[in-house]
Amino acid sequence: MIDDAALNQDPDAAKRRIGSLFERHGEAQLPADESPLKLYGSLRIHAIRNGTEVSGEDQGSGFSLGDGGSRIGARLQHTFGQATAMFGRLEAGFNILDVFSSNASSGDDGEHRALNPRLYYVAFDSPYAYASYGKNWSTYYQVAGTTDRFAAFGGDTSGVFNAGTDGGASGTGRADEVLQTRLYVDAFGKLPIKPFNLNMQYQHGQPIPLVEGADFGNQFGASARLETEAGWGLGVAYNQSQIDDLKSPQVVAAGLDGDDRALALSTSWSGEHWNASLVWSRQDNHATNDQNLYVDGRGVELYAQWEFHPRWWLVAGGNWFKADNQDPQAGRYEVDRKIIGLHRTIDSFHRMVYVEYQLNDGSGFDGDRSDDELALGIRWDFGYGKHRILEVYGPLLEKIKER
Repeated sequence: MIDDAALNQDPDAAKRRIGSLFERHGEAQLPADESPLKLYGSLRIHAIRNGTEVSGEDQGSGFSLGDGGSRIGARLQHTFGQATAMFGRLEAGFNILDVFSSNASSGDDGEHRALNPRLYYVAFDSPYAYASYGKNWSTYYQVAGTTDRFAAFGGDTSGVFNAGTDGGASGTGRADEVLQTRLYVDAFGKLPIKPFNLNMQYQHGQPIPLVEGADFGNQFGASARLETEAGWGLGVAYNQSQIDDLKSPQVVAAGLDGDDRALALSTSWSGEHWNASLVWSRQDNHATNDQNLYVDGRGVELYAQWEFHPRWWLVAGGNWFKADNQDPQAGRYEVDRKIIGLHRTIDSFHRMVYVEYQLNDGSGFDGDRSDDELALGIRWDFGYGKHRILEVYGPLLEKIKER
Protein backbone atom coordinates (compact mmCIF):
# COMPACT_ATOMS: atom_id res chain seq x y z
CA MET A 1 0.00 0.00 0.00
CA ILE A 2 1.22 3.48 -0.81
CA ASP A 3 2.42 5.97 1.82
CA ASP A 4 0.63 9.27 1.23
CA ALA A 5 0.98 10.67 4.77
CA ALA A 6 2.46 13.86 3.33
CA LEU A 7 -0.92 14.70 1.77
CA ASN A 8 -2.63 14.76 5.17
CA GLN A 9 -2.83 18.33 6.49
CA ASP A 10 -2.53 17.07 10.08
CA PRO A 11 1.25 16.78 10.72
CA ASP A 12 0.75 14.25 13.54
CA ALA A 13 -1.55 11.93 11.59
CA ALA A 14 1.05 9.38 10.45
CA LYS A 15 2.74 9.16 13.84
CA ARG A 16 -0.62 8.68 15.56
CA ARG A 17 -1.51 5.69 13.36
CA ILE A 18 1.89 4.06 13.75
CA GLY A 19 1.96 4.74 17.50
CA SER A 20 -1.24 2.81 18.14
CA LEU A 21 0.11 -0.07 16.04
CA PHE A 22 3.19 -0.29 18.26
CA GLU A 23 1.04 -0.33 21.38
CA ARG A 24 -0.88 -3.29 20.03
CA HIS A 25 2.35 -5.27 20.05
CA GLY A 26 3.71 -3.90 23.31
CA GLU A 27 6.41 -1.78 21.69
CA ALA A 28 7.58 1.69 22.75
CA GLN A 29 5.41 4.33 21.16
CA LEU A 30 8.05 7.07 21.17
CA PRO A 31 11.52 5.94 19.97
CA ALA A 32 14.32 7.43 22.05
CA ASP A 33 16.37 8.53 19.02
CA GLU A 34 13.74 11.00 17.84
CA SER A 35 14.97 14.61 18.05
CA PRO A 36 13.15 16.70 20.70
CA LEU A 37 12.99 19.77 18.44
CA LYS A 38 11.73 19.53 14.90
CA LEU A 39 11.60 22.48 12.49
CA TYR A 40 9.70 22.08 9.25
CA GLY A 41 7.99 24.00 6.49
CA SER A 42 6.38 23.85 3.09
CA LEU A 43 6.71 26.22 0.14
CA ARG A 44 3.67 26.01 -2.12
CA ILE A 45 3.14 28.24 -5.11
CA HIS A 46 0.87 27.94 -8.12
CA ALA A 47 -0.47 29.76 -11.14
CA ILE A 48 -4.24 29.56 -11.65
CA ARG A 49 -6.04 30.33 -14.87
CA ASN A 50 -9.48 31.73 -14.07
CA GLY A 51 -12.12 31.95 -16.74
CA THR A 52 -13.11 29.75 -19.66
CA GLU A 53 -15.26 29.95 -22.69
CA VAL A 54 -18.89 29.20 -21.80
CA SER A 55 -21.61 28.79 -24.44
CA GLY A 56 -19.31 30.21 -27.08
CA GLU A 57 -18.60 33.42 -25.14
CA ASP A 58 -15.24 34.34 -23.66
CA GLN A 59 -15.78 34.92 -19.95
CA GLY A 60 -12.33 36.42 -19.48
CA SER A 61 -9.16 34.49 -18.69
CA GLY A 62 -5.58 34.81 -17.58
CA PHE A 63 -3.06 33.22 -15.25
CA SER A 64 -2.54 34.70 -11.80
CA LEU A 65 0.35 33.72 -9.54
CA GLY A 66 -0.59 32.87 -5.96
CA ASP A 67 0.35 31.03 -2.80
CA GLY A 68 -0.96 27.50 -2.25
CA GLY A 69 -0.85 27.34 1.55
CA SER A 70 2.83 27.78 2.42
CA ARG A 71 3.65 27.21 6.09
CA ILE A 72 6.44 26.96 8.63
CA GLY A 73 6.38 25.24 12.00
CA ALA A 74 8.17 23.84 15.02
CA ARG A 75 7.47 20.88 17.31
CA LEU A 76 9.18 20.57 20.72
CA GLN A 77 8.91 17.32 22.65
CA HIS A 78 10.09 16.04 26.03
CA THR A 79 9.85 12.30 26.66
CA PHE A 80 9.44 10.45 29.94
CA GLY A 81 11.02 7.09 29.31
CA GLN A 82 10.09 5.82 25.86
CA ALA A 83 6.33 5.67 26.06
CA THR A 84 5.14 9.03 27.43
CA ALA A 85 5.78 12.55 26.21
CA MET A 86 4.73 16.18 26.45
CA PHE A 87 5.03 18.28 23.34
CA GLY A 88 3.95 21.52 21.78
CA ARG A 89 3.48 22.64 18.19
CA LEU A 90 3.47 26.06 16.58
CA GLU A 91 2.66 26.39 12.89
CA ALA A 92 2.09 29.55 10.85
CA GLY A 93 1.03 30.14 7.28
CA PHE A 94 2.54 32.77 5.01
CA ASN A 95 2.29 34.06 1.47
CA ILE A 96 5.62 33.34 -0.17
CA LEU A 97 5.02 36.14 -2.71
CA ASP A 98 4.43 38.78 -0.02
CA VAL A 99 6.46 37.82 3.02
CA PHE A 100 9.66 39.49 1.74
CA SER A 101 7.91 42.63 0.47
CA SER A 102 5.88 45.50 1.91
CA ASN A 103 2.75 43.41 1.39
CA ALA A 104 1.83 40.66 3.83
CA SER A 105 -0.70 37.91 4.27
CA SER A 106 -4.14 38.83 5.51
CA GLY A 107 -5.37 37.35 8.78
CA ASP A 108 -8.91 36.45 9.79
CA ASP A 109 -9.37 39.95 11.20
CA GLY A 110 -8.50 41.52 7.85
CA GLU A 111 -5.17 42.90 9.08
CA HIS A 112 -2.05 42.27 7.02
CA ARG A 113 0.87 40.43 8.59
CA ALA A 114 3.77 38.29 7.43
CA LEU A 115 2.70 35.18 9.36
CA ASN A 116 -0.75 33.92 10.30
CA PRO A 117 -1.35 31.22 12.93
CA ARG A 118 -2.47 27.80 11.68
CA LEU A 119 -1.80 25.57 14.70
CA TYR A 120 -0.65 26.13 18.28
CA TYR A 121 -1.21 23.59 21.03
CA VAL A 122 0.37 21.68 23.90
CA ALA A 123 -0.24 17.95 24.36
CA PHE A 124 0.38 14.94 26.57
CA ASP A 125 0.76 11.55 24.94
CA SER A 126 0.98 8.10 26.56
CA PRO A 127 0.40 4.50 25.45
CA TYR A 128 -3.16 4.67 26.72
CA ALA A 129 -4.45 8.19 26.12
CA TYR A 130 -3.73 11.59 24.63
CA ALA A 131 -4.83 15.10 25.63
CA SER A 132 -4.17 18.50 24.04
CA TYR A 133 -5.31 22.11 24.25
CA GLY A 134 -5.01 24.97 21.77
CA LYS A 135 -5.67 25.33 18.05
CA ASN A 136 -5.48 21.86 16.55
CA TRP A 137 -6.88 19.77 13.73
CA SER A 138 -10.36 18.67 14.82
CA THR A 139 -11.73 15.25 15.59
CA TYR A 140 -14.09 15.83 12.65
CA TYR A 141 -11.14 16.29 10.29
CA GLN A 142 -9.73 12.87 11.19
CA VAL A 143 -12.63 11.41 9.17
CA ALA A 144 -13.90 14.16 6.86
CA GLY A 145 -10.37 15.19 5.87
CA THR A 146 -9.56 11.90 4.14
CA THR A 147 -10.56 13.46 0.80
CA ASP A 148 -8.68 16.73 1.40
CA ARG A 149 -5.77 15.62 -0.78
CA PHE A 150 -5.80 17.73 -3.94
CA ALA A 151 -2.92 20.15 -4.37
CA ALA A 152 -4.94 23.19 -5.49
CA PHE A 153 -8.66 22.42 -5.32
CA GLY A 154 -11.16 20.35 -3.33
CA GLY A 155 -12.02 20.26 0.37
CA ASP A 156 -15.16 22.35 -0.11
CA THR A 157 -18.18 20.22 0.74
CA SER A 158 -17.28 17.79 3.54
CA GLY A 159 -18.04 20.40 6.21
CA VAL A 160 -14.44 20.85 7.37
CA PHE A 161 -13.94 24.44 6.22
CA ASN A 162 -17.32 26.13 6.63
CA ALA A 163 -18.61 29.68 6.22
CA GLY A 164 -15.43 30.89 4.53
CA THR A 165 -13.25 30.02 7.56
CA ASP A 166 -10.67 27.40 8.49
CA GLY A 167 -13.33 25.64 10.57
CA GLY A 168 -11.79 26.98 13.77
CA ALA A 169 -14.83 28.53 15.45
CA SER A 170 -17.23 25.74 14.45
CA GLY A 171 -14.72 23.08 15.48
CA THR A 172 -14.62 21.05 12.26
CA GLY A 173 -11.32 22.24 10.77
CA ARG A 174 -8.41 23.75 12.68
CA ALA A 175 -10.45 24.07 15.87
CA ASP A 176 -9.83 27.12 18.10
CA GLU A 177 -9.24 26.85 21.86
CA VAL A 178 -10.14 23.19 21.77
CA LEU A 179 -9.62 20.53 24.43
CA GLN A 180 -9.07 17.13 22.83
CA THR A 181 -8.65 13.61 24.14
CA ARG A 182 -7.86 10.40 22.33
CA LEU A 183 -8.11 6.81 23.46
CA TYR A 184 -6.12 4.07 21.73
CA VAL A 185 -8.45 1.13 21.14
CA ASP A 186 -7.51 -2.42 20.20
CA ALA A 187 -10.62 -4.52 20.74
CA PHE A 188 -10.44 -6.94 17.83
CA GLY A 189 -7.90 -9.50 19.01
CA LYS A 190 -6.40 -11.39 16.11
CA LEU A 191 -8.84 -10.03 13.55
CA PRO A 192 -7.12 -8.24 10.62
CA ILE A 193 -8.26 -4.81 11.90
CA LYS A 194 -5.72 -2.21 12.95
CA PRO A 195 -5.93 -0.48 16.35
CA PHE A 196 -7.84 2.78 16.06
CA ASN A 197 -8.27 6.08 17.87
CA LEU A 198 -11.49 7.22 19.54
CA ASN A 199 -11.24 11.02 19.30
CA MET A 200 -13.23 13.53 21.39
CA GLN A 201 -13.12 17.32 21.78
CA TYR A 202 -14.79 20.21 23.59
CA GLN A 203 -15.01 23.96 22.90
CA HIS A 204 -17.03 26.78 24.41
CA GLY A 205 -17.93 30.34 23.50
CA GLN A 206 -16.45 30.58 20.01
CA PRO A 207 -17.85 33.34 17.73
CA ILE A 208 -20.46 32.19 15.21
CA PRO A 209 -19.01 32.80 11.73
CA LEU A 210 -20.71 35.62 9.77
CA VAL A 211 -22.94 36.53 12.76
CA GLU A 212 -21.68 39.65 14.51
CA GLY A 213 -21.88 39.66 18.29
CA ALA A 214 -23.10 36.05 18.64
CA ASP A 215 -21.23 33.12 20.17
CA PHE A 216 -21.70 29.38 20.36
CA GLY A 217 -22.42 27.75 23.73
CA ASN A 218 -21.09 24.25 24.38
CA GLN A 219 -19.42 22.54 21.42
CA PHE A 220 -18.72 18.82 21.21
CA GLY A 221 -17.05 16.58 18.64
CA ALA A 222 -16.23 12.88 18.35
CA SER A 223 -14.87 10.54 15.68
CA ALA A 224 -13.44 7.09 15.04
CA ARG A 225 -12.00 5.37 12.02
CA LEU A 226 -11.36 1.65 11.44
CA GLU A 227 -8.77 0.31 9.01
CA THR A 228 -8.17 -3.28 7.98
CA GLU A 229 -4.80 -4.81 7.20
CA ALA A 230 -6.00 -5.21 3.60
CA GLY A 231 -6.36 -1.44 3.08
CA TRP A 232 -10.07 -0.76 3.59
CA GLY A 233 -11.22 1.94 6.01
CA LEU A 234 -14.48 3.19 7.48
CA GLY A 235 -14.98 6.29 9.63
CA VAL A 236 -17.68 8.34 11.35
CA ALA A 237 -17.50 11.84 12.83
CA TYR A 238 -20.01 14.18 14.45
CA ASN A 239 -19.71 17.77 15.62
CA GLN A 240 -22.33 19.99 17.28
CA SER A 241 -22.11 23.61 18.40
CA GLN A 242 -25.01 24.95 20.44
CA ILE A 243 -26.68 28.25 19.58
CA ASP A 244 -28.53 29.47 22.67
CA ASP A 245 -30.24 32.61 21.33
CA LEU A 246 -31.98 31.51 18.14
CA LYS A 247 -34.30 34.53 18.26
CA SER A 248 -31.50 37.06 18.00
CA PRO A 249 -32.03 39.30 14.92
CA GLN A 250 -28.48 38.64 13.71
CA VAL A 251 -28.91 34.89 14.05
CA VAL A 252 -32.25 34.90 12.23
CA ALA A 253 -30.89 37.14 9.45
CA ALA A 254 -28.03 34.70 8.82
CA GLY A 255 -30.51 31.86 8.19
CA LEU A 256 -29.75 29.90 11.38
CA ASP A 257 -32.70 27.99 12.87
CA GLY A 258 -30.94 25.51 15.18
CA ASP A 259 -27.60 24.24 16.44
CA ASP A 260 -24.65 23.91 14.09
CA ARG A 261 -24.44 20.17 13.33
CA ALA A 262 -22.18 18.23 10.98
CA LEU A 263 -22.11 14.45 10.44
CA ALA A 264 -19.53 12.76 8.21
CA LEU A 265 -19.16 9.16 7.05
CA SER A 266 -16.07 8.07 5.15
CA THR A 267 -14.80 5.00 3.39
CA SER A 268 -11.45 4.39 1.74
CA TRP A 269 -9.63 1.74 -0.25
CA SER A 270 -5.94 1.41 -1.03
CA GLY A 271 -3.55 -0.84 -2.90
CA GLU A 272 0.12 -0.89 -3.76
CA HIS A 273 -0.13 1.88 -6.37
CA TRP A 274 -3.53 3.46 -5.79
CA ASN A 275 -6.02 4.67 -3.23
CA ALA A 276 -9.45 6.29 -3.10
CA SER A 277 -11.54 7.98 -0.42
CA LEU A 278 -15.20 8.99 -0.29
CA VAL A 279 -16.84 11.26 2.31
CA TRP A 280 -20.58 11.86 2.71
CA SER A 281 -21.73 14.62 5.03
CA ARG A 282 -24.99 15.97 6.45
CA GLN A 283 -24.78 19.62 7.48
CA ASP A 284 -27.40 21.67 9.36
CA ASN A 285 -26.75 25.36 10.07
CA HIS A 286 -23.13 24.77 9.11
CA ALA A 287 -22.57 25.39 5.38
CA THR A 288 -23.16 28.76 3.66
CA ASN A 289 -24.05 29.71 0.10
CA ASP A 290 -22.47 32.37 -2.11
CA GLN A 291 -24.62 35.02 -0.38
CA ASN A 292 -23.10 34.13 3.04
CA LEU A 293 -26.41 32.69 4.22
CA TYR A 294 -26.54 29.39 6.11
CA VAL A 295 -28.12 26.46 4.27
CA ASP A 296 -28.91 22.85 5.24
CA GLY A 297 -27.92 20.07 2.90
CA ARG A 298 -25.79 17.07 1.99
CA GLY A 299 -22.24 17.05 0.70
CA VAL A 300 -20.04 14.48 -1.03
CA GLU A 301 -16.30 14.51 -1.69
CA LEU A 302 -14.28 12.01 -3.73
CA TYR A 303 -10.52 11.69 -4.13
CA ALA A 304 -8.61 8.99 -6.02
CA GLN A 305 -5.01 8.61 -7.17
CA TRP A 306 -3.19 6.05 -9.28
CA GLU A 307 0.54 5.65 -9.89
CA PHE A 308 0.44 4.62 -13.55
CA HIS A 309 4.22 5.05 -13.93
CA PRO A 310 6.92 5.44 -11.22
CA ARG A 311 6.43 8.88 -9.59
CA TRP A 312 3.62 9.82 -11.99
CA TRP A 313 0.16 10.02 -10.40
CA LEU A 314 -3.20 10.52 -12.03
CA VAL A 315 -5.64 12.13 -9.58
CA ALA A 316 -9.38 12.61 -9.96
CA GLY A 317 -12.49 13.29 -7.92
CA GLY A 318 -14.89 16.06 -7.09
CA ASN A 319 -16.95 18.05 -4.59
CA TRP A 320 -20.74 18.16 -4.54
CA PHE A 321 -23.23 19.87 -2.24
CA LYS A 322 -27.03 19.93 -2.58
CA ALA A 323 -29.09 22.16 -0.32
CA ASP A 324 -32.46 20.97 0.99
CA ASN A 325 -35.31 21.91 -1.33
CA GLN A 326 -37.34 23.47 1.46
CA ASP A 327 -34.48 25.68 2.66
CA PRO A 328 -35.49 29.32 1.94
CA GLN A 329 -31.85 30.43 1.74
CA ALA A 330 -30.93 27.81 -0.87
CA GLY A 331 -32.23 29.47 -4.02
CA ARG A 332 -30.47 27.74 -6.91
CA TYR A 333 -27.25 27.27 -4.97
CA GLU A 334 -25.47 24.00 -5.72
CA VAL A 335 -21.83 22.87 -5.72
CA ASP A 336 -20.79 20.57 -8.57
CA ARG A 337 -17.04 20.48 -9.16
CA LYS A 338 -15.14 17.72 -10.97
CA ILE A 339 -11.35 17.66 -10.64
CA ILE A 340 -8.68 15.86 -12.63
CA GLY A 341 -4.94 16.28 -12.37
CA LEU A 342 -1.43 14.95 -12.82
CA HIS A 343 1.14 14.91 -9.99
CA ARG A 344 4.85 14.22 -10.47
CA THR A 345 6.55 13.38 -7.18
CA ILE A 346 10.28 13.94 -6.74
CA ASP A 347 11.23 11.91 -3.66
CA SER A 348 7.76 11.59 -2.09
CA PHE A 349 4.52 13.58 -1.90
CA HIS A 350 6.50 16.06 0.20
CA ARG A 351 8.07 17.36 -3.01
CA MET A 352 6.14 17.45 -6.25
CA VAL A 353 4.98 19.45 -9.25
CA TYR A 354 1.41 19.24 -10.43
CA VAL A 355 -1.33 20.34 -12.78
CA GLU A 356 -5.02 20.24 -11.83
CA TYR A 357 -8.18 21.22 -13.68
CA GLN A 358 -11.50 21.98 -11.98
CA LEU A 359 -14.74 21.89 -13.97
CA ASN A 360 -17.47 23.93 -12.27
CA ASP A 361 -21.02 22.87 -13.12
CA GLY A 362 -22.68 24.23 -9.98
CA SER A 363 -24.54 27.49 -9.57
CA GLY A 364 -24.97 30.34 -7.12
CA PHE A 365 -28.11 31.52 -5.36
CA ASP A 366 -29.24 33.33 -8.53
CA GLY A 367 -28.22 30.49 -10.84
CA ASP A 368 -24.91 32.00 -11.95
CA ARG A 369 -22.25 29.48 -12.94
CA SER A 370 -18.64 29.77 -11.77
CA ASP A 371 -15.71 29.62 -14.18
CA ASP A 372 -13.59 26.54 -14.69
CA GLU A 373 -10.03 26.72 -13.32
CA LEU A 374 -6.62 25.37 -14.27
CA ALA A 375 -3.72 25.29 -11.79
CA LEU A 376 0.00 24.64 -12.29
CA GLY A 377 2.10 24.44 -9.15
CA ILE A 378 4.97 23.16 -7.07
CA ARG A 379 5.19 21.93 -3.49
CA TRP A 380 8.53 21.71 -1.71
CA ASP A 381 8.57 20.59 1.93
CA PHE A 382 11.63 20.83 4.15
CA GLY A 383 12.47 19.56 7.62
CA TYR A 384 10.79 16.22 7.07
CA GLY A 385 13.66 14.29 5.58
CA LYS A 386 13.08 11.60 3.01
CA HIS A 387 10.56 9.19 4.54
CA ARG A 388 11.45 10.45 8.05
CA ILE A 389 8.59 8.53 9.67
CA LEU A 390 9.88 5.26 8.27
CA GLU A 391 13.48 6.10 9.24
CA VAL A 392 12.48 6.53 12.87
CA TYR A 393 9.90 3.78 13.15
CA GLY A 394 11.18 1.33 10.53
CA PRO A 395 13.10 -1.02 12.85
CA LEU A 396 10.12 -1.44 15.16
CA LEU A 397 7.81 -2.08 12.22
CA GLU A 398 10.14 -4.82 10.99
CA LYS A 399 10.06 -6.46 14.42
CA ILE A 400 6.26 -6.41 14.36
CA LYS A 401 6.16 -7.97 10.89
CA GLU A 402 8.47 -10.78 12.02
CA ARG A 403 5.92 -11.78 14.65
